[in-house]
Amino acid sequence: MRIVPAASQIQIDEIRKLFQEYAASLPFDLKFQKFDEEVKKLPGEYGPPTGSLFLAVDDKEIAYGCASLRKVDAKTGEMKRLFVRPEARKKGVGRQLAQAILESARGRGYQRIVLDTTPHMKEAIDLYESLGFEKIAAYRKNPIKGALFFELWLK
Repeated sequence: MRIVPAASQIQIDEIRKLFQEYAASLPFDLKFQKFDEEVKKLPGEYGPPTGSLFLAVDDKEIAYGCASLRKVDAKTGEMKRLFVRPEARKKGVGRQLAQAILESARGRGYQRIVLDTTPHMKEAIDLYESLGFEKIAAYRKNPIKGALFFELWLK
């Protein structure tokens, strides 16, 4: 599996499908994040120069995962929509995607990455903590009960 930036329209369409699979896998609705509008406008705020979209693809260019980065403020980026299809999990794909986001954030001059997640995403939380993310207070409103917020200061 390799990680590639999503630049072409075909790749953006793959991101769109993966975002929708991600949303369908959740035990709650993402309407509060204006998810439908976000998907329709891709790359939107995940596009250059302040954002990034990545795909995890196999040697046949089949996509198995995605991750995105968007600007919060001049010094802070936000990791969003880290998703790996079930058949590709437990193979390090999520870690590769997260590392691509962190590299991209450094390249864009961000000093800090934040993210939010929910307690049911135990594997994701384990991944974030293994990468050095630490729990913080909410940096934005999230109506999901028990939402967790993390940050990582980039070196």
